[in-house]
Amino acid sequence: MHPPPPDQVDLGEVLLRAPSPEDAEALFTATSRDLGHLGPWMAWATPEANTLEARAAFIDECRAKTTAGQEAHYLVVDPADGRVLGACGLHDRISDEGIEIGYWLASAAIGHGLMTRILATLTDVALACEDITRVEVHCNAANAPSNGVPRRLGFTLERVEDTEVTAPAESGRTQIWVRTDPVGLEPG
Repeated sequence: MHPPPPDQVDLGEVLLRAPSPEDAEALFTATSRDLGHLGPWMAWATPEANTLEARAAFIDECRAKTTAGQEAHYLVVDPADGRVLGACGLHDRISDEGIEIGYWLASAAIGHGLMTRILATLTDVALACEDITRVEVHCNAANAPSNGVPRRLGFTLERVEDTEVTAPAESGRTQIWVRTDPVGLEPG
């Protein structure tokens, strides 16, 4: 991605910042606290798969992809106390001109429009890269709260695909939401 996305984005109420190896324990604490919330939708959100070692390996993988210029990964951090509230990223999964945005947010942080502001910001960050002309969000069709985020931001539901079920609440249908122009939502 050129120019590369910033390492940090300050949204006021939260900070999006690239993870560091020192974040493994805080990320593990956040995911462990919310396995009941994340587990229905995330295959890695089980007591067996969600270990400190797995979160450290995840951070290492994120950092390697970011260093290679392929992706950008962020922790969603409360600037007041440094707590990890979620994670999001720009993922090189779809095409040379497109980027997929993935996200999750802790249950304590949902319901306040925070992920809507984060997705708007990441969409604008991605589309500011000269080689990115398309942003996609892939959400399981059964996950109404997650699908509501791109809908609120004017993404277009381009298609619904049959996909493998990897987590208990998934329907086997994934909605592909697309946006090709910046959102322009002001932070805060």
